[in-house]
Amino acid sequence: MADSPIVQSTVSVVSGQLCFGSLHNIWFGSSAPSQGLPIAPPQPSGTVQTHSINYNVTAQNGIWNVFKLVASETSDVAAWFVAHEDIDPRQEVDKILRISGSPYEPDHGSTVNNDATSQAGVFVVNRYDWSYYDKRCFDEIGEGQEEGDDDVLANSNSLGIVDRSVAQEMVQRWQGQRPSRRGSAEHGIWLYIPHGEYMFGRFGFNGSRTAVRSFLFFSACTEFTRTSFSGISGTLREHLTPLERLQR
Repeated sequence: MADSPIVQSTVSVVSGQLCFGSLHNIWFGSSAPSQGLPIAPPQPSGTVQTHSINYNVTAQNGIWNVFKLVASETSDVAAWFVAHEDIDPRQEVDKILRISGSPYEPDHGSTVNNDATSQAGVFVVNRYDWSYYDKRCFDEIGEGQEEGDDDVLANSNSLGIVDRSVAQEMVQRWQGQRPSRRGSAEHGIWLYIPHGEYMFGRFGFNGSRTAVRSFLFFSACTEFTRTSFSGISGTLREHLTPLERLQR
């Protein structure tokens, strides 16, 4: 069909649970209890606020489609979206961005987990909530192979999302591969945003708010007013001047 998002690959969810994050986050999540809504608000941690996250969420079983979100001007990867095949990806991304979008853009909604995000069925993960900021299992697992001089922070701007049943197996496989080479498997995928800065995630829950059905991954460099689904020309958010936003 013309003007449809291009499905890059698929992931099969069979256990009803997804583990996510950096390699050591996934390893921790593989043996941690699943999280659901409501998610507790963030708490002070040093000079920042962080959420308490288990890196394991209850998820809808079935086939999930993987979509590349690209910068409109260059077609470079700007973000990723993964969603159950029964979901309209454009409507789902629009909903998530209205509830909790990028904190670096205007009209971004909530930037933390709270009553509003829980009622809307959105689970917020921010830059300090994962990667090397959470040290659980880090000494045991590490970051895995580095990308090299082309992107020295690649392990900090990429993550995996994987069915819990094969989470530890996939971590062991990915440990020996560069982030750009980890790619996809039947039950998991590694999502890489080259030269991204900081990682943000947003899970979308189903209507009953019992299981996640989608996941949006972006960086501080992602500009949703200049980002599109691969295969669609329109951007994910409309660019408005300050005056236009005021008039609305």
